[in-house]
Amino acid sequence: MIFTKGALCRILLTTLLLGACAIDSPVKPQTTAPSQHAAATASIPAPVAVKPERTLPQAAMLDGLDAAKVLDLLGQPPFKRQDDPALIWQYRTSHCALDLFLYRDGAGGTYRVRHFETRNRGKAVVSPQDCFADLITAYEKGSSG
Repeated sequence: MIFTKGALCRILLTTLLLGACAIDSPVKPQTTAPSQHAAATASIPAPVAVKPERTLPQAAMLDGLDAAKVLDLLGQPPFKRQDDPALIWQYRTSHCALDLFLYRDGAGGTYRVRHFETRNRGKAVVSPQDCFADLITAYEKGSSG
């Protein structure tokens, strides 16, 4: 095939223009060698499985709970007092205190929570639910007191 000088110029010009258009394309050339890319992605940590947040029982469930179930839930109270006919148990965290008042179900019956109160300790204002949740969590971690 024989090209004239004018045809060669047009082909060359077209090639240059097409090359210039390719520079503005959104596709970017790979700038790192494949081995460098593999090493870079190898240092990215694998995703960590996240535990779903646990739903703790509501403080209101304490009302009517028998003594054995309270012990299962919160452990031995750091403070106990017996004022017949009631048992008074107190649990504490650094933020709050929970006072439980347990009374027997009739003569010789099981002690059950008939009243409870929470109080703030220190400057933090803690809701009864948050206090109860903190006490459960502290007992499970072994740090109530």
